[in-house]
Amino acid sequence: MIEKFEDKIKAVPLVMNQPVPMFTVTGVDGKQISLSQLKGRYVLLDFWATWCGPCMAEMPFVKDIRKKYPAEKLAMVGISADTGKEQLLAGIRKNTLTWPQYLDSGTKIGTLYSVASIPTMILLDKEGKMIFHSANLQSDPNTLSKLLENVK
Repeated sequence: MIEKFEDKIKAVPLVMNQPVPMFTVTGVDGKQISLSQLKGRYVLLDFWATWCGPCMAEMPFVKDIRKKYPAEKLAMVGISADTGKEQLLAGIRKNTLTWPQYLDSGTKIGTLYSVASIPTMILLDKEGKMIFHSANLQSDPNTLSKLLENVK
């Protein structure tokens, strides 16, 4: 418990149009996900969980983004707050998610990015600077859609 609160205290607030902290993790498929290796592309970080009703309501919108924008221009990374790998894998299969997913069971990445609630989406530009941050996209889907027009 102390370690979890220490991480929250050490977390640096994200600032719009500034670089975000880099991370490297292993996805549920066993492949490494490194934010620094994704530089040169836009990156959409999707903080979500299978048990989160609003997250599941946003899923068609997120899947539509993946269909519209090629992976070589827009990298997407799902960061799940699910409680276990099997739960997340079942959600990936059920929703036919095709982009890398990471099980953030200790919420280390969520804490690093000051994610207070899910769903949260963070869009990074090609240089790794945050250009969009939204908790619950239903409140602001138009802004993200307009920013994504630059991806093409």
